[in-house]
Amino acid sequence: MTVWQPEALPHPRRLGVLAAGLCCLSGAASAREPLPENLARRASAAASSQLKSSCAARYAIDGEVPAALGRVDDDKAWAVSGRKTQDQATLTLTWAAPVTVAQVVYFARTAFGFGEGWKDYEIDDGALPGIDEPLAKGAFRMVHGPQVVRIDPPVKTKVLRLKFLNSHGGGNPGASEVMVFARPVAVGALGEVLDEAQASRRIERRRIAAACRSLRLAIEDLATTFGDRYPRGPEYLRRLDALVERGDVSGDAIDALRDEALLDNPLLDLEGLLVVTASTGGDVPAYVGAGHVGRAVAVVSPVGREGKVRLLYESKLGPEEVARYKCLWDPSQGSAGFIHLHFDGKKFLFSAAARNGYQVFEMNVDGTGLRQVSSDAHPHVDNYNPVYLPDGRILFLSTRVFTGVPCLSGEPHVANLFSMNADGGDVRQLTYEQDHDWDAAVMNDGRVIYTRWEYTDTPHYHTRLIFTMNPDGTNQRPLFGSNVYWPNS
Repeated sequence: MTVWQPEALPHPRRLGVLAAGLCCLSGAASAREPLPENLARRASAAASSQLKSSCAARYAIDGEVPAALGRVDDDKAWAVSGRKTQDQATLTLTWAAPVTVAQVVYFARTAFGFGEGWKDYEIDDGALPGIDEPLAKGAFRMVHGPQVVRIDPPVKTKVLRLKFLNSHGGGNPGASEVMVFARPVAVGALGEVLDEAQASRRIERRRIAAACRSLRLAIEDLATTFGDRYPRGPEYLRRLDALVERGDVSGDAIDALRDEALLDNPLLDLEGLLVVTASTGGDVPAYVGAGHVGRAVAVVSPVGREGKVRLLYESKLGPEEVARYKCLWDPSQGSAGFIHLHFDGKKFLFSAAARNGYQVFEMNVDGTGLRQVSSDAHPHVDNYNPVYLPDGRILFLSTRVFTGVPCLSGEPHVANLFSMNADGGDVRQLTYEQDHDWDAAVMNDGRVIYTRWEYTDTPHYHTRLIFTMNPDGTNQRPLFGSNVYWPNS
């Protein structure tokens, strides 16, 4: 068992010293003891925010911990929108009569991935407003399973307030469960909870094993495809074998070898690489495409770790414009992205925050010729994710359909596929979906391939079906995924 003990923290209520310790329960359980009463079950819970009604605060104290990566925690966990709450939230537990609090146990939200857990925290006695020093403060790790905060000496209170100051970067952070005990709980007493933590480690081992297999296949494919043009292929395979043989297969070790081996791809022997810099990750809603949006568009030349970054476009919106801005994501966090290079390699399309919504822009690869393509006449419409079509028109996503996502209370705006002339005129709607389309691209035969969010007649709402259509929107049909449960996105 590893224990993290921060500096002792004084509190004006007591003459003694109050120490808060965070204990990540990662070792094997000792002999199991009876679990004392979980006082959180007797409390009422309230939160400063909630993602939706099925992610309300009361589900953080229901005594149930959803399975890691189970993709289901509605009515089982509390969550918030990290974007809306600026990655902060408060969970308050209130009892009808004072209770003794000696230990708080926190379980990160892990049903949808490892990232939606809170990180830095403070715990306050909510019955004593105006006291600056918290009862406890520290940092939670991003793990599945219990993380214990000890309050020593215990405090008697009717109100306990957990302040979460930031998260590990996931879009909708929260808590699968919060427990409160009147005396410290032994490791073994957590029983099944520890079994879940061990299951989480098994999941991580499987993830790393899959990463090793994928990297091996990638290196072998590069060596077979390029032969002498990929001379270090055998070396990369030997290094991978050595890592596996030594058991040194941490995520960092595999990631470092992966970066080196894949960046050695002969196809990257280019004059420059068009990139989006500083991806904002959780700042951009997942239904938009967080991996596509960053702070600027740039060229990296030469391609590789020695390459220099030359900015081509960076948003110049001022604070006042950002404050009144209403769009799919915060332009102060993610201002440009969704780049698409023209067939001739001399110009590119991208999306960026304009004075009225996100819009489609075009620019030459040398940084000249910037122009806005899409119209910003409608203040509540975002146009983004542009793609050049072979006939000279431009395919793009737009929220001008004014439809909301049903499973998210209708709040996020749905984007469907449209096309327009190169000058932004003659806009035509191509798809008429209930939910989002994503990631359109042109296939070698001229058809358009894209993903569609579709959960009619399916047992879950995570399906991203792969569709194809003609560039004019005709002959829309599924290519893969219309009758499968996994993979789901």
